[in-house]
Amino acid sequence: MLFLYSPYRITEYLLVSILLSVSLNCRADFLFSADATSVQGSLTSTTTSTQTQTYLDIGLMLGLSSKSQIYFGTIYLNSEINERNLSGVTTIMSIQDLLIGTKYFFGKDRAFNMTAAYGVLSSAHYKNGSSATETWTGSSTLFKIAYTPMITQRASIGVAISYYQASYIKKEVSSVATSYSGSKSFLIPMLSLNFYF
Repeated sequence: MLFLYSPYRITEYLLVSILLSVSLNCRADFLFSADATSVQGSLTSTTTSTQTQTYLDIGLMLGLSSKSQIYFGTIYLNSEINERNLSGVTTIMSIQDLLIGTKYFFGKDRAFNMTAAYGVLSSAHYKNGSSATETWTGSSTLFKIAYTPMITQRASIGVAISYYQASYIKKEVSSVATSYSGSKSFLIPMLSLNFYF
C-alpha cells in the first residue's frame, strides 16, 4: 500500500488524467521518447580508476495539435554509475528521477529538438565499498539537444547530448534521516528515439 500511494505513483496518476482529458477535447498528438547510452572510461592521476555509466530516460508527452512543435509531459530517468579504483573498492551511484518538462522541435522537417525538465522527486542510492547504502533526495534539472530526422511518418531516430544536474538536501542511512548538501551532474551523449501516436 505504501508503494501504491507513493509520490511517484500519485504524480503518474495526475499526469495520465491530464493527458487523457486534454486528448479527448482536441486533436492532440502524443509523443513517446526514449534516450539511452552506456559509456566506459578510465582516469589516471595519482591513482587509476575505471568508470562505467548507463543511462535511460523515457518520456510521455502531449502536443496540443497534430504535428505540434511544442510538447509537455513527464520524463522518467534512470542512471547507474560504477567506479572502481586500483584498490578494488567499488563505488555505485544509482539515480532515479521523475521530471516534468517540455520538448521543442525546430529546423527543417523538425529534425532538431530541445528538452528542458525539472524534477521535484529526485533520489539516488550511493554505496562506497562495504559501507551502508545512503539514500539521497532532492531536486534536479535536465537539458537536452538532439538531432532526430524522421525515418517514417511516425518515428524519428538520431543522437542527443544530455546535461543532468541534481541537488540533494536529505540523506538517509539505516532508516536515519539527516540534512545533507550534495550534488551530481554529468554531460553525456546518447541515442534518441521519438514515436508519435
